[in-house]
Amino acid sequence: MSISGFGTRFSAAALALGGFALAPSVAASDVHFVPADFADLQTAIDVAAAGDTVVILGGGDYEYISIDKPITLVGSASQPPLLRISPLGAPVCDDGTPAVTISNPGGTVNLVGVDIGGGQLGSLAEPCFWLPGAMSFSGDSDLAVLHSSVIAPEWLEYDGWAPAYSNAVSVGGAGTFLVSDSVIRGHDHKMLGAWCDQKLDKGPSGTILGTERQAVLLDSHLEGGGSLQEAWYSNTCQGWGFLPTACSEFLEGAGGPGLIGGSALLANSEILAGPAATVVFLEGYPEPAGFPCVFENSPAYLNGTATSIDTGATLSGSGAIVEFSDWSVRWDVSAESKLLIGPALITPQQAGAAGQLFVDPAGLVMLPIDGVGPGQRSFQINGLRDDLLGKLIAVQIYSPEQGFSRPVIAALQPF
Repeated sequence: MSISGFGTRFSAAALALGGFALAPSVAASDVHFVPADFADLQTAIDVAAAGDTVVILGGGDYEYISIDKPITLVGSASQPPLLRISPLGAPVCDDGTPAVTISNPGGTVNLVGVDIGGGQLGSLAEPCFWLPGAMSFSGDSDLAVLHSSVIAPEWLEYDGWAPAYSNAVSVGGAGTFLVSDSVIRGHDHKMLGAWCDQKLDKGPSGTILGTERQAVLLDSHLEGGGSLQEAWYSNTCQGWGFLPTACSEFLEGAGGPGLIGGSALLANSEILAGPAATVVFLEGYPEPAGFPCVFENSPAYLNGTATSIDTGATLSGSGAIVEFSDWSVRWDVSAESKLLIGPALITPQQAGAAGQLFVDPAGLVMLPIDGVGPGQRSFQINGLRDDLLGKLIAVQIYSPEQGFSRPVIAALQPF
């Protein structure tokens, strides 16, 4: 890997930054390429040993991925792969099998530069409550999602009596759930036509955490799914004897929370509830008194505690570290400071008294920052060795007066 900064190029097996050489913590592991080595992603995962990396080039769709070991999946920055549920035929009601299932891996799983979920599928022709989500994780291990999009599968329409839930992500057990430069979102309820006795329920959540799970959200967006966006009623409903007289007959109609349970540390990130429902009465249908309904939305974060770590120096990065591209970090500090950069370990993570988070600073190189105020340092990423793909890099600002800034964590990706 070669990185250049300020016109000076450093080339070594280590990361070379500003005159400092820092060897990344790369354990002996293999790198498997899809489709070059394996045409099928699941086959590559099954063959991979703990600590290996599976690199997916050229995009592509891969259905129902299962992981039971600590590995890294890396997609290309220009063509991210889609990990999805099957688009063929009608969905299986209450099956609940997500696009990606991670079960007791026994170590950290990194997902870098992938799209998970599946987009819009077909209609659902039977009463249903649960539909497959995008991803589930079980076990007391760490999970990292970087430079990725995780969207619960969207259904074109429901042709049944009950709206179905499709949460985006469920992460059980204890440990850290790191989300960096990514989007996670639940799906929106949809319904075919006017269902005269339809009850509006809240939308599904974006992410559900176990009670002992901590989310670290850096430069990311979490959002719940929406309630039924437009429930409409016509004079046909009146002919069937259904005439709503109060908004309570429609239940709550709120959007789903963006996050449920556990705890969260946030930096330059947002947690939002999904959009609430609307009720539309068509021409010829007598609108009852008290309508239209105004639904209060769900809390953005339900049954959990969020702490901001946007304290001290301001720091931001330019996303993934992609080969043959430039990568920059920018800052604004009010005291003489140093830039810390090096391999990122998800653990140990420690929060300071002011809510600041720092990531294993003993392993980082400190580079002096000239002056006080805004600044930027850019690096040219030439080629990446195969064994560096998917590795995480952490950047922080440190000053004796302000302590550690929040970290920027980025992963190394192929173009």
